[in-house]
Amino acid sequence: MKPLIGISCCTKQFGIFGMPNHAASDTYVRATDQVVGGVPVLIPANGHAADAATLLDRLDGIILTGSRSNVQPSLYGGPPHPEGTPEDPARDSATLPLIRAAVARGVPVLAICRGFQELNVALGGSLHQRLQDLPGRFDHSTPMQPNSKVRTGKAHAIRVVPGSWLHRLAGATEIAVNSLPRCAGNPGAPRAPRRRRDPGDAAPVAHLVSRRAPRPAT
Repeated sequence: MKPLIGISCCTKQFGIFGMPNHAASDTYVRATDQVVGGVPVLIPANGHAADAATLLDRLDGIILTGSRSNVQPSLYGGPPHPEGTPEDPARDSATLPLIRAAVARGVPVLAICRGFQELNVALGGSLHQRLQDLPGRFDHSTPMQPNSKVRTGKAHAIRVVPGSWLHRLAGATEIAVNSLPRCAGNPGAPRAPRRRRDPGDAAPVAHLVSRRAPRPAT
């Protein structure tokens, strides 16, 4: 039986009347279907109405997706975002409790970009809102280039923690990657990332939290 993989959605306005929709990039759906071999299940950003317990009873794993929006600073005691910074309160209200419940149950969580913001905040950490403004950091902002290979090309190296699951999977202690966010996790969460980027901050990268036994076939 294929695993059911939950994919977090954002709230987006579509159409000439700006009707609210729940959306996730096709990249995550195709990766789940074609690479992981799972069945993608979209998790709506329905705020406090989200039923984490019911979702986790059925899902075998969760992908916390990237987005242009950022986690609300009030959730981690940070200063207000500059005017015009996109936020998604409904997504925050849905995903943060879901993350805590998933970690408690041992459901695997793959956090990417904004998803890593959510993971860090849900586990007690805070965020650097503009990583490029910090001494010794470089600008991870998405290059404004029409060529997708330029925008998503491998831009820097990461150091892999020896003995970690990623080290076993990659068979290397350094990997070339791309990362495009301007936010970064500020160390302080009880679970530290298993991938490091010079000069040592908790970079916004994919992070596998935990693992549980697969659901038996029926």
